[in-house]
Amino acid sequence: MVMSKGTAVLDKKSRVEGGQQEKAERGKGKRILLFGASPDTGNMGVNALCYSTLRAVARVYPEAEVVVFDYGRGVREDSTPLDGKEYGFKRAGMHHSRRFYRPENLWVMHKRLKFGIFNNEISQLIRTADLALDLSAGDSFTDLYGQSRFNSVALTKLCALDAGVPLALLPQTYGPFGKPENLAKARELVGRSVCAWSRDPEGFEVLQDLARSEEEKAKIHNGIDMAFGLEPRAPEKGIPRELEGWLSAGEPIFGLNVSGLIYHDPERAKTAFSFKADYRQIIDQCLERILQENEGRVLLLPHVLTPKGHYESDLEASEKAKAKLAPSLQERVQVLPTDYDQSELKWFISKCAWFCGTRMHSTIAGLSTATPTAAIAYSLKTRGVFKTMNCEGEVADPRHEDEESVVQTLLDSLQRREALRKILLPAKESIERRWESQAQSFLALNK
Repeated sequence: MVMSKGTAVLDKKSRVEGGQQEKAERGKGKRILLFGASPDTGNMGVNALCYSTLRAVARVYPEAEVVVFDYGRGVREDSTPLDGKEYGFKRAGMHHSRRFYRPENLWVMHKRLKFGIFNNEISQLIRTADLALDLSAGDSFTDLYGQSRFNSVALTKLCALDAGVPLALLPQTYGPFGKPENLAKARELVGRSVCAWSRDPEGFEVLQDLARSEEEKAKIHNGIDMAFGLEPRAPEKGIPRELEGWLSAGEPIFGLNVSGLIYHDPERAKTAFSFKADYRQIIDQCLERILQENEGRVLLLPHVLTPKGHYESDLEASEKAKAKLAPSLQERVQVLPTDYDQSELKWFISKCAWFCGTRMHSTIAGLSTATPTAAIAYSLKTRGVFKTMNCEGEVADPRHEDEESVVQTLLDSLQRREALRKILLPAKESIERRWESQAQSFLALNK
């Protein structure tokens, strides 16, 4: 961006003071920003992070104006049901684009905020905010997914920091950072934040390493994933007729989430996630044996709702897995349609007698409703989540086990589901208290 000498450029102190004065004049309460939890990606895990965080804010600051940043255009009004009420919030676009003239352009937005040029509605919303919350989509504060994605995640944080807005890093995964310059940037961002929370004990160790001083270490905390607080909600549009019949008959329903990302290309998974076992074979064998060895039905629940043909489509992967079964077994399997939101999906998962997920946030939906839950892990983060619920033995790891071992781990988990429920019920109560406590803590920073 080219700026003439006549352009009004404020130093950081002036920008902050100007923003505070404007907030006082506005007199409409607090404004809180939410970065890194865009509800328009089709990933129900990221949606769960978004709406559970909105729920936390609504409990502490029911009158606050919340702005959720997404991949859309401009500033828009939105609402969602929360705890029996309709909760209103704003959505604002902010993302990478080749159209530098667009107000949502992330790179240009940062330059505006850094140099005190507040000439559009989105930059004004950021400049006059009281607090920024950041989630990095749960696991994107890393260069594991490429330099461009790391730059985007870093820039959203800098938009708040360079505008003088306090930044709270909510429970998320940190690292790995393959490049020294990215590690240095991560340390800077953690150090400049008012607090940084990990979502599992292993991540907390990474955070401790990122902190550069005792003062910075005092700002880091071991927390739990925000999605534990997502509210399950019965579907407004109703339940598929066949599934409704299953529920009415009281038949046991075994839920299974298939990751399209891995199922469509199991060979890639062996390279990308260091899998020893073939994921597609695991799903196919597990599905068949559940049906052959147990009375009941199977519900396949997509959790990343991209269209068929997309490389991540859980729906297409589920349909392919079902199609491989004998016709007599297919009659006992249903693929859940993809027109349900994150809270409705959690409700469906809570109705299962046992659930197994590959997408980590699908398993959080199970664990947080005390539904006997197992997981097929593709990273360390899954075991950490299960450890917080005292059931890390329910995690099957194809990175270290062969197909037969993974399938047997899952079938054993299904058989001990009632014992597992007795572990999860008290753990659920403990996790709910921790979720409330951490929300009070990071939001109290700006009371």
